[in-house]
Amino acid sequence: MTPLYQASNAVEAYMILHLLEQKGLSGRVDGEYLQGGIGELPAAGLVRVMVAEQDYAAAKAIVDEWDAAQPPQVHESAPANGGRRLGVFAAGVIAGLICAYGYYRTPVMTDGIDHNLDGVPDEHRTYSPAGRPVKTEADRNLDGRVDYITAYGSNGILESAVSDDDFNGRFESRQTFRAGHPHLRETDTDGDGFHDLRSTYRHGTLQSVEYLHPASALPRRIQYFNLGKLHAEERDADKDGRMDMRILYNASGEAVANESIRQD
Repeated sequence: MTPLYQASNAVEAYMILHLLEQKGLSGRVDGEYLQGGIGELPAAGLVRVMVAEQDYAAAKAIVDEWDAAQPPQVHESAPANGGRRLGVFAAGVIAGLICAYGYYRTPVMTDGIDHNLDGVPDEHRTYSPAGRPVKTEADRNLDGRVDYITAYGSNGILESAVSDDDFNGRFESRQTFRAGHPHLRETDTDGDGFHDLRSTYRHGTLQSVEYLHPASALPRRIQYFNLGKLHAEERDADKDGRMDMRILYNASGEAVANESIRQD
């Protein structure tokens, strides 16, 4: 990982991290724990957003674009007493909101689990001061590199995750959750930047898998599952963007019937 952005505080760092995640990039925040225990040391420069080296150029472009879009600071003459009081009140409200957000969301506590008992934690869990989970970072194949990161909402419920499922150092899969259960999973299977495999879930159970065409983003094939077993599949045989053939499977996973899908 390489430093991308030096933040003034953890709130700003996580705002940048969220911006990157919206663009399909992953990263992490380093140094946020130090803010709660630095004593009289200056906090500036301790909190940094880190990204993978191969993502640095794309991530920097996103941050530069965001930074250029920020309104410039305008220095005006001092307002009248009424305006000054209003300004002080507004500043107090904003400061209170920032403090409240920081208290409930800024991660300051962490623990770890050493799954293979080698003395190095393979899973790190981060919590807010209120005890709510904020994120989890895990090394699933125990090679010393994080390959699974989860993020939690302000209510402490799991919301999203990114994962490196082939353990090559690239987070090619992203997943969203509803009520703590899997809802949607997207994977870039060939590393071209397009998430071409999409899996949908209902109450945490797999319902369908779509194979998407990178040019049109339309499904070329859709597989449907019941209790983990494939029971039907639809295909776009003539590649016109519409499903025109359906294949049915038995409980053993064998194709037992083919039928055309009527185009209305």
